[in-house]
Amino acid sequence: MKRKAAGLIAVLLTALLIFAACGGGTQSELLEAGLAGVGAPAGDLDPRSVDPPAPTSAPEPTEALSSAPAEPVTEPPVTEPVTEAPTEPPIEPATAATAPDLADEPSAAAAPPAAPAAVGGATEIVPNFDYRGALDVSGIAVYTFTIEQRGMVGYRFVVPENALAPGDWQVRLYQLYYLNGVSGEQGRRLLNLLEADNVTADRSSPHIGVLPGDYVIEVTPGENFSSAGYTLTLSYSAGAAYEIECNDTPSRYTAIYPDAPLKGSGSVYGSAGTDVDWYLVRLWSPAAITLLFSHETRDLTTVPFVVTLYDTDGLALYTGRSAFTEAVLTSGTLGLAAGDYLVKVEARVQSELDYTLLLRRSLSGVYEQEPNDDMSAATPLSFGVDVHGAVSDKAGVDRDWFRLTPSEPGYIRLTLGHPGYDETDDRDVRRVTLVNAKGEAIWSGVLSNWDDVLLSPEIGVYASDYYVLVDDENLYHVDGEYVLSCVFVPDAYREREYNGDWDRANEIDLNMPVTGTLTDVGTAFDEDWYRFTVIEAKTLRLRLSHTAGTYPETLYEIDVYDSHGRPVLSGSCADDLASLELDADYTPGVYFVRVAAGQRSSSEPYRLFVGDIAP
Repeated sequence: MKRKAAGLIAVLLTALLIFAACGGGTQSELLEAGLAGVGAPAGDLDPRSVDPPAPTSAPEPTEALSSAPAEPVTEPPVTEPVTEAPTEPPIEPATAATAPDLADEPSAAAAPPAAPAAVGGATEIVPNFDYRGALDVSGIAVYTFTIEQRGMVGYRFVVPENALAPGDWQVRLYQLYYLNGVSGEQGRRLLNLLEADNVTADRSSPHIGVLPGDYVIEVTPGENFSSAGYTLTLSYSAGAAYEIECNDTPSRYTAIYPDAPLKGSGSVYGSAGTDVDWYLVRLWSPAAITLLFSHETRDLTTVPFVVTLYDTDGLALYTGRSAFTEAVLTSGTLGLAAGDYLVKVEARVQSELDYTLLLRRSLSGVYEQEPNDDMSAATPLSFGVDVHGAVSDKAGVDRDWFRLTPSEPGYIRLTLGHPGYDETDDRDVRRVTLVNAKGEAIWSGVLSNWDDVLLSPEIGVYASDYYVLVDDENLYHVDGEYVLSCVFVPDAYREREYNGDWDRANEIDLNMPVTGTLTDVGTAFDEDWYRFTVIEAKTLRLRLSHTAGTYPETLYEIDVYDSHGRPVLSGSCADDLASLELDADYTPGVYFVRVAAGQRSSSEPYRLFVGDIAP
């Protein structure tokens, strides 16, 4: 393009010298004649405001197999593994500061020395020129330009606000590409559509990431024809800091790399809807990733973008809905296995806003491994290790499952916290539940936003698999990390959950005290059942002891049954009493003890003793 302009200027200067040598014309007349020879109107000497001649017989736009815009993608990503991402980042991303503002006045110093010519019914244009034009009876004006390096383009279209006719204009940006390598036939891919009229008279496209190649801008009438003049301005900035349009299907993704921010925008496709942008990130080893999505704010209440992270099986790992009033959307930290992941950014409304997408990688700490939405995919939880996670806001409730396996009987204590979260309203924001291998809930608790941590009671366990579930179902959702940890203490004389009914009562030995805890599950109150065997008839003492409180209400209820379910004795222990003792005569056989909450409940440990009466 630059060589063509240089050649035209050389021809022009030669003609002027010859003409001057012959003594013909003034200097002003010579310059006007020369400009007219390269397509600029005589009398207009501003090189930034060039009126290209209107095409007298504009060519009919070429119809190609893929000239229609792609419908926005709503289905989950393809399941085939993607192999197109480079093994190493080929480029160093540019900073956001390289993006020009389309509304800024272009610098005269940046303008090329001469305006390009109109060739074959289309005007070849360059950035930072104002091109004035008007539609004629052919109803179409065509502008072409070439990009030689990956970067960003945008265009501005201005019409008179006082146009007499309520006419309107449609401006389309196309990318040209070859349909095959034999005939050289070209197709066109729609990248953006602007509509302007005498009310919305000044329109700017979003910033659109482009690859090297040829591009076309077409100006056509909208619902009404107007011959009023317009001004078209193209801008361009080189660099790799932008998405590559059209990346509106998973197979045409834009590659993104951890810790390298990438900018994008929601192009407009008219009746075909708004834009969907797909990105692929490849992790060569397990990593903890935080997805950050940001854009400028506006004083509007609608949702401009929906952001979803998928694995290659199409499972949504995170979904976030940005608002015009939100500057940053964050996923919290997601532990991901090595492999390929896809990010979909769906524009819900028309907007000129740029957005910035960043996948931040954490190099330290232990994190949950998504997907862990069910027990079979639970993340292993090591004792004494803090594990970070995030309850993602996605289509459906995010459930983070963890697996712990005590090697011997004892008790565990769970701790759930959310460091750095500060909220003045009193809201329940996290739930943690402990279940056994059969999926039976043993204990659950809710963390409020004004709590620093949620601490479970001491929960007796077998040498078996147990699972911890963290979610926020039916609670107030908040973004950000939580931290989960578990402590295990071996203890052969602990109750072992689940022992909530007579069929699964814990076997205890006479004269050996056992420690237990009532671990309520929400509004479902716990019961602890024990079984002991009497070999010969004797009188035995049952003693229940605990740390005394200050209330007179019943804290524990105790019942003893024989093997046929017949009551042997019963009693109750108040909160302000340290212990309860019940003596009874027992014949040989099997007996069951039930410990349940009374009028009050406590998650503090109690001690149960069944044995001989001490002398």
